[in-house]
Order: sequence, then structure tokens, then C-alpha cells
Amino acid sequence: MSDTQAAQVTEQFELDMAMMLFNSATLPRRIDGIQHINHMVERTHQREALLKHAMDSDDYDNVGAEWMNYEYLSNWLLNNKIVHRLYGEQSHVQLASRGDEILKFLASRGLLTKVHLDLLWNHTKGKHEADVSSIYSTIVRMSSHLKEDQVEYLFKQLQTIPYKKIGALELKLVHELTRYPDYKTSTTAVNTLGVAYLWNIAQDENGVETGVVLQAVEKLILLMQKPRSKALRKLYLKACMTNLKMGKSVLQSLRIARGILGIMTARQSKEVTHAVIDEMEAQQNILESSLKELKTYCDLSCKAVKESKELDAANVDIGAEVLVGKYCHEMQLKCRLKFLAYILTNSSLKLEKPDVLLVWECIVKNAPSPRIRDQCLDWIKALDANLAFTPKALIVLFESIASSLDLKRLTMPGLMCFCDYFLRVNNAKGLVDVDQKDHEAFLVQTTKPLEGVTRLWDICLRAEDENVFTKACKFLIDLHQNLTPSLLMQVAYVREGFVATCMGSIKTAAYALGLNRWKPDSAPEPREPVSLTPTSFRTTGSPATTLNFELAVGKMLSKAEAEAHCNAILRCLRLLDHFR
Repeated sequence: MSDTQAAQVTEQFELDMAMMLFNSATLPRRIDGIQHINHMVERTHQREALLKHAMDSDDYDNVGAEWMNYEYLSNWLLNNKIVHRLYGEQSHVQLASRGDEILKFLASRGLLTKVHLDLLWNHTKGKHEADVSSIYSTIVRMSSHLKEDQVEYLFKQLQTIPYKKIGALELKLVHELTRYPDYKTSTTAVNTLGVAYLWNIAQDENGVETGVVLQAVEKLILLMQKPRSKALRKLYLKACMTNLKMGKSVLQSLRIARGILGIMTARQSKEVTHAVIDEMEAQQNILESSLKELKTYCDLSCKAVKESKELDAANVDIGAEVLVGKYCHEMQLKCRLKFLAYILTNSSLKLEKPDVLLVWECIVKNAPSPRIRDQCLDWIKALDANLAFTPKALIVLFESIASSLDLKRLTMPGLMCFCDYFLRVNNAKGLVDVDQKDHEAFLVQTTKPLEGVTRLWDICLRAEDENVFTKACKFLIDLHQNLTPSLLMQVAYVREGFVATCMGSIKTAAYALGLNRWKPDSAPEPREPVSLTPTSFRTTGSPATTLNFELAVGKMLSKAEAEAHCNAILRCLRLLDHFR
């Protein structure tokens, strides 16, 4: 008997033994049988690889089969219905999870049929999640060997699953089936099917669980990065804008739109990026649509809060509540503002005066909670004002910040937003020179009153939060000390103006408390112009203080009003102390 004949007998016997084990009544032996079959598949691959490269097997150890070839092994697997035994009615999850190599082998030979795919798919029905995951993983691992029509067939099977039953496992399968195969054409039916499937999952009306929807959005964006998705990007960008205008699936649509725009402009110049979004604006009117939808959402949110007694409780985190739609308010608002910021800072689009007033009313003035208001103020501060606003709109925004914030309950985000736009507006007017790299570094260029300085004095004297006072105090003092070289000769004049304003405020408060008899109007007026300070100072409101001045309170003042004046006196004294 020749070596070849001996190898043939040996390897055929190995297959027969593997089949005998696979047909055993006990699971361990069946598993042993399938492992022997997998081993033969691997050895056959090794032999065929050696023959393909004309290599001499005598020079290598453990090179694989000596006689077995693809044709014989393929026929043996099909004739013995190994796939049917693995995934048919008599199968077991421990066997099914070990069928990868056999399926990949048949698929690579073009011998995997729809019958086999049906067996595999039907094996997922009514199974535990771990079993389903195992089958899906098997499909993914062999997907690179599937023909395009076979992948399309699997998509048709996926589409039979009701939307409400779709979970993370199905999403992973869709993503991998669409992503993995390296088809020759740049755009394929499979890619279109995968993107469309994920898009449908992301739509609110299909009732998919919210966590699954957000995963679908992320996977869709990943697929859009592929070169073969290039033709689909503008199509789905348009679909996102259609949803925005109709108020449908807005959160998902804005995330997808933002992702697609980022892909289209990746590694592009500023000019190209602007051109992409400007073209989109010309075709879809995205800025107006975004602002209109933002107002609609905020109006509905405010209405929901007003109509709900539960949301009116002090301990309720409104940002974590679902006010409109399916997602919490904080997530909804952040998504809208993030998209708005992106298109404003990456295009020639700018907010005009009416737009600024609308945004301010929606997200700050009508904010459903202080925490949400602070988050929105942080968003406003983070915007690049030079890109986001026209010059007139910038002034209007600062006026809104200065006039609308509750000074008594002013928080640190509110103060930081005020200070930031204080510098931006005065920088635009040439009164302050702000460092372009460090926006908190500046030099004052004039002794004339700065825009908004009266409001800054109000904040220093009336804000309840000690941290807010400390920060505002430092900012106010910096305005009087960070002077350009041309103003250094007028330092004494600047100091006089600061001290005069503090003393004038003390006199006003003291008179109101009845602590002296002369009126503030009879106090000596400082010389004009008053360096950096307002020409007059008015104290209104009634911030609280921990000190008790009941004995000094006259009949015409309430306790709160008296405390406000006492607090103003103490704040002025602290300002003078820090200014030394």
C-alpha cells in the first residue's frame, strides 16, 4: 500500500470515528465528535494551502491532512447532513456553538444554501439570550464568506422580528453583517439594507426600547463612516432634517445629522466645512428649523412641568424626568443645544437679535429648574461669540444676561456667563483688550464707564452665594487694576473712583437704615468721569444676611430690606479691604 493510499484509509477512518462519536447518545461524546470534524477541516485547509503555494510537506511538521481535499470533505459534510444535525431539532447548544468552522468551510466553497441558513436562523427562535447570542456570533464569524444575496436573505429574516422585540443582540448582528463583508462595489444592497434597518429602529413610532434606539443611532453613524456609505450620507441627512421640521424622532435625528456632518467634514479645511453646512442651510433651512423646534420643545416642557404636581416638588430632579417624548429633559435639551452650537461654529450662520431673544427665553428665562438653567448658561458661555452671533445680537444677549439674572440667587455659572460676555462686549467696543488665548486675561483701555459695570456692582453687593461674591469681587477689582500702560499714570484717579462708589453705597444704605441724618444726595459727588464705575448706584431687592439688625430697623423698612442694606455696607467694606 502506497503512502497516499495509507493516508486515505487513515483519514477516512478518522471521519468515520468522528461520525460515530457525533451520533452517540451522550453529549460529551457528541462534542468530541464535532471537535474531530473541526480538526479535519483545519487540517484540510492546511494541506490545500501547501498545495496552492507548491510547498513540500516533508519540510514541515504537523502540516495537516495528507490525502483529504476540499472536494471530498465537502461531499462528506453534505452527504452526512452535518449542518442539519448541528442545528436541527435534535441539536444542543453545546454542539451548535461549535459549528463555526464547518459553516465557514461550506460558505467559502459556495455550498451553504438557504436551507442551511434557515436551519441556523430557526435555531434562535424560542432560545435563551445566551443561545441566541451564540448563533448570532456564528453568523457574524462566517459573514465574510457569505455571498451578498445570502446576507440579504438574513436581513429579510431579521425584518420578521417585531420591532418591540429587537435588542442589543440584533443590533450587533445588523452592524456586523453590514460592516464586515468586503464587497467589491462601493455601495451595496447589503449596506443600504443595514443602514435602513438601523434607521427604522431609531424612529419613535416603531416603539423600540429607548436604550436600543440610542445604540442603533451609534451603530448607524459608524456605518456611515464606511466609504460605501458615501452616497447615503446626504440622503439620510435630508431625512434627519425632515424629521426635525415635523418634530419626529428629533433627538435621534439630530445625533445622526451631527454624526454625518462630522464624517463629511472630517480632515477638511474650515472653508470646506463651512461650505457643507451652508449648502445644507440653503437647501433645508436648518437654523430656522432648529430654533423653531427648540421653542416648541421648551414650550411643551414648561407646560408639562406646570401641569404636573409631582414635578413641582422641590426634591424632584426635573432634568432626569421625561417631560416630552421618550427621553429625559436633560438629554433632549443637550442634544438640541449641541447640534445648534455645531452648526453655528462650523458655518457662516449667525444668530440675529430675534434669535438670541428666542434662545434666551427658551433655555434660561423659562428653564424648569435652577440646575437646568445653570447648564444652559454654561452652554452659552462655551459658544464662540465671534462665530455664533452678529455684533448686535451679542449686545442683546449681554443685556439679557445682565438684566434677567436673579442677582439674589445668582449661581457661579450665571456669574461666569456674565463676566465672559462682559469682556466680549467691552472688547468689541474697544474698551477692554482680551487675550485671544486666555479669555480671562485682559487689560482695560479706558477710564470711561464699562458696559455692564453697574450690574457688576449690584452682583458684588447683593448676591447671596459667598463664592459668587468672592469671584465677582475679584473680577471687579481686576477691572480697576489690570490697566494698559497708557493708563498707569491715572491709577490714583481709578482708585478714587472705586473708593467713591463704595462710600456712596455705604452712605445710601446707612441713610436708609436711619444711621445718619444727611441724605446721600448731599454727599460730595466724585469728579467726572468716574473711573470704570457707574455715575450713580442704586440698591434694590432684599438679599438676606445672617446678621440681626432689628434694633436699627425703622418702621418704614421690613427686616429683609434692612438686612439688604446692612449686607451692602458689609460688602462695601470687604471690597475696600480687598482693594488695598
